[in-house]
Amino acid sequence: MSNSTRSAPITIEELAVSTISATPIVRPWVIAFAWVAMLLMSRLPQIVLKGIFAIEASFVWLWVGMATLLLAMTLLWSGLQPLRGYLLIMAFMALATGPLDGLLRKLLLWTSWFSAARGWSVGFLGERLPLLLEALILMLVLVGLGMARQALFLALGNLHAPARGSHRSGFRYTWLVVGPLWATLLTSFFFLGMAMMTGTRLGALPQVLPWLPAILLLALLNAFGEEFVYRAAPLSQLWRVVGPTQAVWLTAVWFGLGHYYGGIPSGPVGALLASGIALLYGKAMVETKGILLPTLMHMVTDVAIYTFLAMGAVSIGQ
Repeated sequence: MSNSTRSAPITIEELAVSTISATPIVRPWVIAFAWVAMLLMSRLPQIVLKGIFAIEASFVWLWVGMATLLLAMTLLWSGLQPLRGYLLIMAFMALATGPLDGLLRKLLLWTSWFSAARGWSVGFLGERLPLLLEALILMLVLVGLGMARQALFLALGNLHAPARGSHRSGFRYTWLVVGPLWATLLTSFFFLGMAMMTGTRLGALPQVLPWLPAILLLALLNAFGEEFVYRAAPLSQLWRVVGPTQAVWLTAVWFGLGHYYGGIPSGPVGALLASGIALLYGKAMVETKGILLPTLMHMVTDVAIYTFLAMGAVSIGQ
């Protein structure tokens, strides 16, 4: 049977050496399973149990348990085997952002290095560095397993790639135009929105200008860490299995639900906004076939967020 009509499941090894330009083989039941798995390993169970039934609990081990159960199902049903890489990454994220992250932050050396008493920028750096470490560990593991750099979107990408859906009057806009435009609009929206929500006076903005290098560094670390861990890594395992559109939606909804509690922005509105932004970043990553543009777009938005965090910290004398 030819490759175009093959019915055997795609193995993880095949996914690892695949190129981003290959044609995905989409199976409806695999898509359905991927959505169920994503929702079970998202904050949705926490939102339901806490918001409706007022049940407070640690959900990290629930997510790890769900990942273990779902992985076991891929062993029992060969048709689900292509999702094994995605589920392993989700399990890693649950462990890394839960117990491992908490353990690192409690280390005496870590707390002494990144104490908030040493200034807001040092405190925020200590808050974001674990994410960067998680990104580096995950990157090394996936590369060690044989995944090509391009398959992980670790490339500059084609900034002149057309942005699908931007076709107007016979002219198709490229991501080199669409990316900066959307980044500017989103940053302006966040900046004005946070000013209204927090009541921060924009007249205090000059006070944080000396901290601009720290703000840019924090925004870059957060943007790259989130784009690789929450976007590039899962997309690398999903897009060939469920198709690029479904893969982008899966990662976007998961990212949005993750903002419901403690995210910036948070709550129902925050979850919707974060999902929409994640759709844009994921689309940029898949269509340019690189991590550069979504990271820069993400960074520009994060500059607005960290500017307001800095303004708040400076106002209380940190």
